[in-house]
Amino acid sequence: MNQNLEKFFKKTFFYSIVLAFFFSCGLDTFDNNSEIQTLTKINYEQEKNISFILNKNLEITNEINSIYYSSMATSGKGSPETKRIYETIITVNGFNDLTRWIYNDIAKRTLLILISSHDANTSMDDFENIEVAILTGDEEAQMKLNLLNEKIDRLNINIHDNDGFHEDNTNNLFHIDQEGYINLKSLYGYLNKNDYQTSKKLLAGESFENIAVEGMSLMDNIHKYRNKTLLMIANHRYVDMYGNEIDYEIDTNSIETPSFLRNDDDFLRFDQIIDSTLDQMIKNNQINSSDKEILKVVLMKITKPNYTMQGGERIPWLYAQFKNSIIGSTVNLTSLRMDILQTQNLVLTHLLSKIPRRSY
Repeated sequence: MNQNLEKFFKKTFFYSIVLAFFFSCGLDTFDNNSEIQTLTKINYEQEKNISFILNKNLEITNEINSIYYSSMATSGKGSPETKRIYETIITVNGFNDLTRWIYNDIAKRTLLILISSHDANTSMDDFENIEVAILTGDEEAQMKLNLLNEKIDRLNINIHDNDGFHEDNTNNLFHIDQEGYINLKSLYGYLNKNDYQTSKKLLAGESFENIAVEGMSLMDNIHKYRNKTLLMIANHRYVDMYGNEIDYEIDTNSIETPSFLRNDDDFLRFDQIIDSTLDQMIKNNQINSSDKEILKVVLMKITKPNYTMQGGERIPWLYAQFKNSIIGSTVNLTSLRMDILQTQNLVLTHLLSKIPRRSY
């Protein structure tokens, strides 16, 4: 891992510690203005880090494509080596599409609460396929994006100064990059920072027993992303040195969601469970041993627990993330996007490492 990326991961780990401290104690125990200012700054720094890692992930994708074109030029399109690299590119493209989908799903739910705080008639339908306007220039998607831009400008919900890394002036709340990823602009000028109701209503729900539909949908989609990522990595055909073929197929149903991931003991316990599960899959020829570590990384990074403890009380993890201020909920959603991009970086690096060295 290069030094810049290592520095990035360390910084994001630091912010995760700060957030864990805030939310484990309960935000209402802090001075409101201090809390809001701290969380707004954290979100701003997170968005800068997101911009950095998006560029790094694009670099890895471009490197894999470059290797493929070099192999075509030197070995020919029909050579076994070029065909193997092309299979990797198919996996990379599918994985990047999957990553953009879940990343934007999280970003859209962030926009949902930020805009709904000013206009309660906002819904997830308002954001459907808006990234397609940038990716393909689709007219229908562009019309929907234009309407959203007009709505945000009319509401004047974020008095925005140029943040230095999202330079377009389409609207003052978010930016869609050329790869179709939706990112927030600085929220220093967001007007409803003290809203403690909207995110609770839309993402947390009325109570532990009545979790909001959009919150449950978010968790379902994260779970789908995790499992589809595992399938993309693990499910492939392997030919050993004797010519024997093995078709690997991971069993995602055998991976249980932990009740808690609160402390080192919980993470160690989950780590051991994952190790045991993956080792058994290797014995059963369900996964290749060379994929074990990246599969484990994905599971540790993306799996969210069923519950957490807050104020000495056991509450659903999802409820705990979004029962606080709109800025606190935004920071939590931004942290989820960072988890997704870190996972993308590690998976892409793994796929790059599996390309034969002679292809560089």
